[in-house]
Amino acid sequence: MIYPDNFEQKTGFDRIRAMIHSRMLCGLGVEQANRFSFSVDYNEISRRLGLAGEFMQLMSMDENIPLDNFFDVTDELSSIRIEGTYIDLHRLYDFYRSLTAVKSLLNFIKKLNPSGYPHLRNSAAGVNYFPVLLDCVGDILTAKGEIRDDASPELKRIRSAIRQAENDRASRLKNVLLSARRDGLIAPDVDLTMRNGRLVIPVERSAKHKIDGYVHDESLSGKTVFIEPSVVVEANNRLRELEFSESREIVRILLTVTDEIRPYIDDLFVTFGFLGLIDYLHGLSSFSKEINAVCPVLKNEPCGDWLNAVHPLLFLLHRNENKKVIPHSFQFNDDCRILLISGPNAGGKSVLLQLVALLQYMVQCGMPVPVSEGSVMGVFNSIFLAMGDEQSIDNDLSTYSSHLNHLSYFLKYSDKHTMILIDEFGAGTEPVLGGALAEAILEELNHSGCYGVITTHYSNLKQYAASVRGIMNAAMLFDTANLKPLYQLRIGEPGSSFAFEIAGQAGIPRNVLQRATEKVGKTNLEFERNIQDIIREKVQWEDLRQQAEREKEQAAQIRQRLAAELAHLKYQRKDIILKARNEADELLTQANRTIENTIRVIKESQAGKEKTKVARKQLSDQATQIRSHPHTDEQLEKRIKAVTEQNQQETATETFVAGDLVKISGQSVPGIIQSIRHGIAAIEMGHSILHVELSRLTHASPDDGPVVHSRKSSIDLLSVKMNFKPEIDLRGKRTNEAIELVQRLIDDAVMTGQPSLRILHGKGDGILRHMIREYLKTEKVIKKYYDESEQFGGAGITIIELDI
Repeated sequence: MIYPDNFEQKTGFDRIRAMIHSRMLCGLGVEQANRFSFSVDYNEISRRLGLAGEFMQLMSMDENIPLDNFFDVTDELSSIRIEGTYIDLHRLYDFYRSLTAVKSLLNFIKKLNPSGYPHLRNSAAGVNYFPVLLDCVGDILTAKGEIRDDASPELKRIRSAIRQAENDRASRLKNVLLSARRDGLIAPDVDLTMRNGRLVIPVERSAKHKIDGYVHDESLSGKTVFIEPSVVVEANNRLRELEFSESREIVRILLTVTDEIRPYIDDLFVTFGFLGLIDYLHGLSSFSKEINAVCPVLKNEPCGDWLNAVHPLLFLLHRNENKKVIPHSFQFNDDCRILLISGPNAGGKSVLLQLVALLQYMVQCGMPVPVSEGSVMGVFNSIFLAMGDEQSIDNDLSTYSSHLNHLSYFLKYSDKHTMILIDEFGAGTEPVLGGALAEAILEELNHSGCYGVITTHYSNLKQYAASVRGIMNAAMLFDTANLKPLYQLRIGEPGSSFAFEIAGQAGIPRNVLQRATEKVGKTNLEFERNIQDIIREKVQWEDLRQQAEREKEQAAQIRQRLAAELAHLKYQRKDIILKARNEADELLTQANRTIENTIRVIKESQAGKEKTKVARKQLSDQATQIRSHPHTDEQLEKRIKAVTEQNQQETATETFVAGDLVKISGQSVPGIIQSIRHGIAAIEMGHSILHVELSRLTHASPDDGPVVHSRKSSIDLLSVKMNFKPEIDLRGKRTNEAIELVQRLIDDAVMTGQPSLRILHGKGDGILRHMIREYLKTEKVIKKYYDESEQFGGAGITIIELDI
């Protein structure tokens, strides 16, 4: 149930629908769009979102979807149900082209991955493109939609006779024209022309009696008359009779073809309904892509976990003005069924309320919505909206009376499956009494178990929300330093109206504000000030918390690095001992061989004194080598200690923290570390932020050169955050180019804090996918990567999760 009747106009959905209609190809899509109205059927909504998601996936992959020759001929099909009627030639050609389009679409969908596009394949199942009718109509039409000469033997005979009659007429006219030129009745450059369907000769009025024939027309000045020579009248009459015969034969052919179509009319409506569905999905997907919409996770219960939701109309407006729209994230659950939003006027409360109404309505119509991937949206049986001024002179209805009528309806019909949206709750009457009544109504609505969003300025409602379960205070933030709204939503605390501050900025005299402060009362004033103090303190604590988190993360990185170094040293210790033992064993083995060989040589050769001396020298050298090798634990420990000291010297300068002055290997310009995350340092260098592995850094000193500080680095970072898109299309790219683009995408994701990325590389032979994944294995910041779900592209898309 939707309330009120003008819900679509109040939320702007009528404008959304019009934009989608404008992107369709014909009236079939518009008719289908009107059928996709608000639904409470979970399975139907899921089906619609599935269709939209699959079609958006096809469009994003630049598939050559056949979208030509969409024509709505359903009115003509309805008109030919009666025997003796026929479809005219022009619309028959449209009918033929539309069936050809259906054939192409069915063949296209048939080739799609069955597991990846189940909803589209199910929609195409059972749809017929009527090959018999295509052949029947194709046999009588040319490529330009004209009746073929051989559409029937009679038509072929008639057209042959027409061509002969035309030639005969032309020959006679040519003779008359040449005779008139010879006699000087017409100028040499005068030629035949057409008047009233007849070929005539332009002749000056003074000479009209000199050519035997019939005058069919004259010029505006009256100086020229157009004469049909009598010698060609008979030929023209014959030609006219043949043309009438041709028309009658064409009508007979169209009647025959229509008789072939008539038995299939009901089935043809199903076929053209499928064509309308594709047209609607094309228009919807085009619009969804324009507003960055996605298909949220749908649950068959009242709930919500909205991530970075954006008002689509506001997004389009600000895009044209090069402005950024602030996204909002919030939840609907047992602790926060109703969001009570307060804050300054023109701070964005009403826009946020309209956003919730619009997006919930859109998704229950089966439309993608502008939220982040992973957002969860539930299904509500009813959506009630009280927004705007509906006072009426005719009905003697004031603004407040209209507001109460809405609330009365809400109280009567709201339940745990209802979403309510109330703007400026309680406004329009005496504040004390209006506030009390609003609190009583809010209490009753909370007991009903409904969900929704309510905006207000009443302090008693904020206090009530803080004391009960199910209602959560929320604030639209305000820049107290510059007295400007920030349009940001903060959950868990009430907002201040900042009435006096805004009034002061608007030019209200200070003495007036002072008297107003005295009149408002100490209790109310202190409540507002306490709210403002809480907001300021929370901002400060949030800054401190984030700073502590950064420092904690840096400390964890240092501990992790030191632990890795210690593990490496332990490994080196074991390696040194093992190598030393292996070397000792090898030396002993070699020594034994040398001794045995020396003794054998002396015995066999009965060596003399010199040979014996040489052999003994070899044994002495071997013994010296054995004695010099570390064979005791003390000697091994000395070698280990030497290696450890060397490692400590090498790694002493490899521990980095934010604020260190460093240089990148191979570069001479120093920079300053801004942050470190998972072995990757963000370095301010000149006018940009670079992301570099710690292993490529060395400490620098001021003597290495000046550090260029620039505010532009923060501007560049902001620009990256504003323009960053967590996905990239690499199809058609060379491997080296693709990997470079992936590396750049990962760098930007680390810079902006984006936790996940989406890489479209296509399926093909799988070479590009393989090379990209081989590269991903080398990136330390990658937590994991995997194929997209089959519904949205499968192995043609890689999803990356970053460890940030």
